[in-house]
Amino acid sequence: MSAGVALSATDLDAGVDGHLILSGVTLDVAPGSLVAVVGENGSGKSTLLRALAGLTRPLAGTVAVDGTDLRALPGRARARLLAWVGQEDAPAEELLVWQAVALGLVPYQRPWAGSGTGEREAVGAALAQVGLSALADRRCDHLSGGERRRVMLARGLAQRTGLMVLDEPTNHLDVAHQQELVALLRASGRTVVASLHDLDLARNGFDQAVVLHGGRALATGPATEVLVPEVVRPAFGVDASLLPDPATGRRHLVLSAPRTRDVRAERPR
Repeated sequence: MSAGVALSATDLDAGVDGHLILSGVTLDVAPGSLVAVVGENGSGKSTLLRALAGLTRPLAGTVAVDGTDLRALPGRARARLLAWVGQEDAPAEELLVWQAVALGLVPYQRPWAGSGTGEREAVGAALAQVGLSALADRRCDHLSGGERRRVMLARGLAQRTGLMVLDEPTNHLDVAHQQELVALLRASGRTVVASLHDLDLARNGFDQAVVLHGGRALATGPATEVLVPEVVRPAFGVDASLLPDPATGRRHLVLSAPRTRDVRAERPR
């Protein structure tokens, strides 16, 4: 288990190619917390995560991991502090699964050639965590989309950092593997910031949530307090209800069908 680290963002402005997308985002994430970033498509989830991971330079404000400003760190040092898994990341097709996962060890030494006991153990443990031990010697181009996604997550786990930043980690995963992923992240002890589309998974699987809307953080706080109908309605344009599970009593966020617009009423007369 890795020890989680603190993450903070102060008055963060973030964008792409100098174009402002998000402004004034402030976060304080306690070590070991799981934080879900949610919002409509185009709301800036990936932009925020890339800034938090130090992949893009903030247009204003600061991002610090364990009190260290990410701008002060070279790439290798940053890679020892946090692991990034992007939504479009995929293993090279010609690599075997274990080789793709072993790339997570590069920040610490030369790429693994399969000779070190410690390296073998790290890769084996990461594969076991994502349920891919049996596929270690399979070529990555022979994997399903969900299996390739789990390879990239295993690579991030093998990196042995206290912080993981994951852009849509549940993409291509079925419901069972989504639930297993959340349980895995919590058991890892790491601090995790992840973008999600499943609002109920974010509400009941994560400690905190950040809701992005209109270029700002509309709401930030405990997931069960932030992901409520009063916030979901303006952020996503849909009604929602909190319904208790008869078996557990846990309240789940259930979305209503989006309202349809009367196009005829919008036509000029």
